[in-house]
Amino acid sequence: MSSTDAPRARGEDGAELVQSLVRAFAMLDQLAAHDEGLKLTQLARLVDLPRSTAHRLLTTMSTLRYIEFDPATHRWLVGVRAFSLGNAYGRLRGLPRLARPLLRALQFKVRDTVSLAVPVGGALYYAAQLEGATGRGPLRPGQSLPFHATAVGKAFLAHLSETEIEALLGDVGLTGLTPASRTTRAGLADELRRVRDDGVAFDKEECVTGLRCVAVPVFNARGQVCGALSVSGRSDRMPEMRMQALAPTLDEAARGLAAHTAGWALE
Repeated sequence: MSSTDAPRARGEDGAELVQSLVRAFAMLDQLAAHDEGLKLTQLARLVDLPRSTAHRLLTTMSTLRYIEFDPATHRWLVGVRAFSLGNAYGRLRGLPRLARPLLRALQFKVRDTVSLAVPVGGALYYAAQLEGATGRGPLRPGQSLPFHATAVGKAFLAHLSETEIEALLGDVGLTGLTPASRTTRAGLADELRRVRDDGVAFDKEECVTGLRCVAVPVFNARGQVCGALSVSGRSDRMPEMRMQALAPTLDEAARGLAAHTAGWALE
């Protein structure tokens, strides 16, 4: 029996459910379970829907940014609005809750904004952030972060294979967000080698003019990079000497974070 002929879905209390919402969330669940995304035919088969019905729902959710379509691979992926919704729940449970005591201790030491970034569906997002003395920066939890122009992005990329880096960056050029942004693959590759050797990445007004950031990678129990921890602040609070001095403090905090959250997604 096809989904169009199936009895109407009902909740645990017997109340009739809105069929289109049931179908939309079923597809979202499948996309969340496949980090690499799914093609239309695959997704329609998994949720037992006609291709036309699945495509109509996908188009609607894409317009609302709960999912997104990758034209290079013809795959559908979880979108930024879905991540933001999950992040709202995560403020009370999950990784941000587990990480908050360590982030608070770090923020107390450095007095600037501290952030934890994690990969989701081929992009990097802030999962948790504590505001510093000079206020939050313009990049907030739930926003996708440019890999090439942020310290957390470079700290994360530096510990991936070349194949993994190419898969994340794709064939598009590196956008110059400020005059200080690196816009060539060769220049980025050179910097990633330095980050890998030194264990620390810097953003010297490459993403936002007037804002600097220091970041270190966070590793899981298998030694795989699974995120990045950063301290950011106004450029006048982050001279070169201070940025260098923050690296050991950040590294210590990242090791503590990995140990403290070993049972969660960092594992």
